[in-house]
Amino acid sequence: MDDHNNKATAITVVERQPVTQVSPLIQAILSQSGRFDLDTIGRIMDYEERNYKVQAQRQYTAAMVALKRYLPAVIAHDSVVDYAKVHYTHTSMAAVMDAIQEPLTRHGFSLGFVPSNAGNQVTVVCRLTHEGGHSEEASLTAAADTGSGRSEEHTSELQSPCNLVCRLLLEKK
Repeated sequence: MDDHNNKATAITVVERQPVTQVSPLIQAILSQSGRFDLDTIGRIMDYEERNYKVQAQRQYTAAMVALKRYLPAVIAHDSVVDYAKVHYTHTSMAAVMDAIQEPLTRHGFSLGFVPSNAGNQVTVVCRLTHEGGHSEEASLTAAADTGSGRSEEHTSELQSPCNLVCRLLLEKK
């Protein structure tokens, strides 16, 4: 008999959670059916949305203050580049992400990069989002690296400035 068929399978039961929470103010409006016109309900909902954004910004700010205590002040250089007659070291994007990912996650943040290119320009948008719903973004644009040894089809022409811009954006945050 096959051992595979004799193994027990664990099943985890997860309670279903509501997708959205309805604020007490909206619950009160819904309980008063017919008492509010659409314009009044619209204004109340606008107020609720503004209030949600303010709360999300406060959570973001509090988490950012706490996060900054745990971010490394300096991340060691881990890459050496010898290119023609130039020799330099820098911190790779992988090393930066390894150093900051755990503190970001612990404080409810996620970090994303959206690169794009137009012509000879590379633009990267960095978005830092907090679990409370607020996010902030910064972007930088750099020229494609068309130095010697690179061809038009070569992906490093865009990859090199893209990595540089990502690292610079992290320094701004």
